[in-house]
Amino acid sequence: MPDTKPLYELQLEYAIDQANAGTATFRFPAIDELLYESALGSTFWTLTDQAGREVAHDDAWPDAKRLDKGSHSLRMRVVSTDAARLEAMRDLELCVDRPIGRTISITAYPDRLSASRGDAALRAESLEIGQQRGFFLATPSAVRSSTEWSAGDELLGEIRYGKSDSSRFGSQHRPEAYPLRISISAAKNAASERSTTSKPTGAKKSPKQQLDEAVFDAKLRVLESHAAARDERGFEQLAAELLEQRPRHLPVLVARLKLLDDEQHRKQHLPRVVEAADAVLKQINTRQLAQYFGVRHDPESVAERERHESMTEQRATLIDTLYRKGRALGYMELPDVVAKHPIRDQAALDAAFEANFRELAQWVDTTEQQYVLLHIRAERRQQRYGEALALLNRYLP
Repeated sequence: MPDTKPLYELQLEYAIDQANAGTATFRFPAIDELLYESALGSTFWTLTDQAGREVAHDDAWPDAKRLDKGSHSLRMRVVSTDAARLEAMRDLELCVDRPIGRTISITAYPDRLSASRGDAALRAESLEIGQQRGFFLATPSAVRSSTEWSAGDELLGEIRYGKSDSSRFGSQHRPEAYPLRISISAAKNAASERSTTSKPTGAKKSPKQQLDEAVFDAKLRVLESHAAARDERGFEQLAAELLEQRPRHLPVLVARLKLLDDEQHRKQHLPRVVEAADAVLKQINTRQLAQYFGVRHDPESVAERERHESMTEQRATLIDTLYRKGRALGYMELPDVVAKHPIRDQAALDAAFEANFRELAQWVDTTEQQYVLLHIRAERRQQRYGEALALLNRYLP
């Protein structure tokens, strides 16, 4: 038609590296969910694999797509009658959302100092209408020490300030969740690299040492991908190779424990969970940790801050491992587990549970919500049912 305005098209290409097979959601925050009748015009993208085959397509209304492992290319096409508007979109940002396949718990602290030091966590409490309570969240050690993500990545989650209550209606049944976001900075990434590859000051590394460490770190990332995909055979083969090079390497031992202690599979091999936990505990100098945290620290120098971060991460690993081991020992007494794997030595199991629980209680208040189920089990084992019930009622809505 004579009065029809000319249409202009902008094409943008993005390289996508899918480390493992799984789902991915492609978002363009600046233009997502704009109607075709908007001033922008139409949008459409296609995704092709290394062979040039189209594997997914969509408009700017995000939806999860399943992708195979490998490199992909995404081409976004934006059509508009406004050439200047398209020119301004040449640096259009693409965000790729991927599920990480596990839950990362974040601890709340009563004040900022406690959060920075990893001191006692905030206790659960009920608030009256109009009452306020401030708290601080700290980045979990599992995020700080992991090599799964790099600078520029963001971890997206949610936080709720109440428990579900089936007796209530509407939003009171399940309180509304608020978005929670952890941004991975370049500083964190550099710190992670320093913590995994650094040596004492003055020890200059040869080119061969640098290459060996780079190869080891690359294999460690592959190991984490095996764990995320629950490829136990591939994990164990690579873990054995890494542990042959560094028999006391804690991240490998921790990764094995978490793989075995998966929620859906742990009951199938509880003795292996306990064995993996013991392997981690053997590498942690608890006496050194107790001496360090026996006094308060206010690290100022770079070396002091690095040592404090290392000790804090070791303590977090120790606590997490003790809890996992205690849970595995307790699960051995569950009726469905006993039916398949009868207890051979009840006295030995009792002694192992009690010793592990006493050690955990030296580091945390086991009546706090994240540990209370293990505390309740300990009370029930001693036939203190009233104490167990009181603790259970404390955390019921």
